[in-house]
Amino acid sequence: MLAVADSDVDNARATAADLGTDETHVAFGGDVTSEAEAERLFREVEAALGPVSILVTCAGVLISHGVRRTGIADTTLADWRRTFDVNATGTFLMLREMLRRRRAEPVEHGRIITISSVAAHVGGFRGSAAYSASKGAVLTLTKTAAGEGADIGVTANCIAPGMVESRMLRQVVPSGQEGPAVLNVPAGRVGSPGEIGALASYLASPGSAFMTGATLDINGGQHFR
Repeated sequence: MLAVADSDVDNARATAADLGTDETHVAFGGDVTSEAEAERLFREVEAALGPVSILVTCAGVLISHGVRRTGIADTTLADWRRTFDVNATGTFLMLREMLRRRRAEPVEHGRIITISSVAAHVGGFRGSAAYSASKGAVLTLTKTAAGEGADIGVTANCIAPGMVESRMLRQVVPSGQEGPAVLNVPAGRVGSPGEIGALASYLASPGSAFMTGATLDINGGQHFR
């Protein structure tokens, strides 16, 4: 049983449909930047599908002004706040609700999977200063959640992708202009959403039970740690 949530419920429905015809793939609308909406979303999902055992927090925004990277000096407070509202506060609210509910009603194989970015490690390649900082916050939130969820059987791990084919990537790397962008990627290409999904599937599996608090890099060798 899978719940797909998006601020635009039509997008959630489209994603659920793309995942297959299973009638238990259910779409929900909700704004992760709102405390009330995060709580409502969990209530509605659990009323429909039962206790959430796996949470994947993948809502994110990159506010760009053309293809040029927006550094600290050029970042407006409005852009900073909006980026943190979605990327950091949204992640916090969803993690908090997950941990509260699983402490009250434990599940077998509880999992939290967050999505950060290679930008969090290096201060951003083409992403903005606000984006990089917000994704750094996700790394720390994940480690904190790992420590707090351990005694109730909930692991928390983070995926830090490099360049992956997406609408967000195309904000800063126009289609057909990947050449310069992948010069520093040993794999020589942009990643695919399916490759990120495969890693998330492992983290969601029973086989990952002894892994928690980890950040898994998947960037084609763009950044080594």
